[in-house]
Order: sequence, then C-alpha cells, then structure tokens
Amino acid sequence: MLDVCMDPPIGLDDEVGHIILERQSKGAEGRHWEMMIQNPDETLEMWHKLKKEWC
Repeated sequence: MLDVCMDPPIGLDDEVGHIILERQSKGAEGRHWEMMIQNPDETLEMWHKLKKEWC
C-alpha cells in the first residue's frame, strides 16, 4: 500500500489518495503486481491513479 498525504498536514483528513498493490488487485494495479512477481530482480515503474475511497 502507498498512502500519499499533505505535507505539512492541514487537518485530520490530510490524505491525498492511495493505491494498493497486492495479489487480489485488479486492473493496472493487478498487472503491476504480476509484473513485479514475474520479474523480482528488475525495477518496474508505473503510474497509478490515486484513490480516495478504501475498498
């Protein structure tokens, strides 16, 4: 999981958004996860849209 927050914090809800990369991820996150698992010795970079809602 990657959580992006405001710096400095502006209040209780300073989260900008987050992504979760895991085995059950779907879409771009799922593809990124599979690429990381299949290529453990490579550095993989991919842009992801941050989500505000938690699953």
